Amino acid sequence: MLLAISTLSRAGVLPSVRTPWPPEPKRLTDLGSTTTIRAAGLSAPPGILEIAELPCPVGHLTVLIERLPFHKSPGRWHFRCPACGALRGVLVQVGAAAQAQVQTLGWACRTCAGLPHSRAWPLTASQRLDNALEKATEEFRHDGEKARDWRRRRQRAAQAIAKAEAMDGQMVERVARSATLSSPGDSELHPG
Repeated sequence: MLLAISTLSRAGVLPSVRTPWPPEPKRLTDLGSTTTIRAAGLSAPPGILEIAELPCPVGHLTVLIERLPFHKSPGRWHFRCPACGALRGVLVQVGAAAQAQVQTLGWACRTCAGLPHSRAWPLTASQRLDNALEKATEEFRHDGEKARDWRRRRQRAAQAIAKAEAMDGQMVERVARSATLSSPGDSELHPG
């Protein structure tokens, strides 16, 4: 199971900047048990929320939700990872890939949970192009996809195909150039 700040924001569970403090508690029922998002206890500084009663192997877990400040304005909300203490946008329910002490918490960020990084950042340009070409073969509209998004996806697919064709043309030119440079007449020694 995954908890994302963006999902909670869209659902209207997290208070906006204009909401008076302390905000009224909100309940989430999607997690198997009733979970509450409320203002943090007295020991926490003002302006911090907590998501209480998250189900975990040893009972219930409370995770802080804080704003990451941006210049002089309050920024977006982030979870404070219970395992590493870093501010993260996503919490996942921990599986068997995580370390034993993280498994007892039940919830952690993707890194602490032992999940792999996003597959896009370590890829080379040609691998990203291959992925784009693979997606370009899907000509049908996905379930729930808006017509505008489908048209954009088709435009990106056409751009990816055009870029692949251009790269193929450059590759052919390089191979032809290297073939002419390494012809057998150039490598022979001519007596002077």
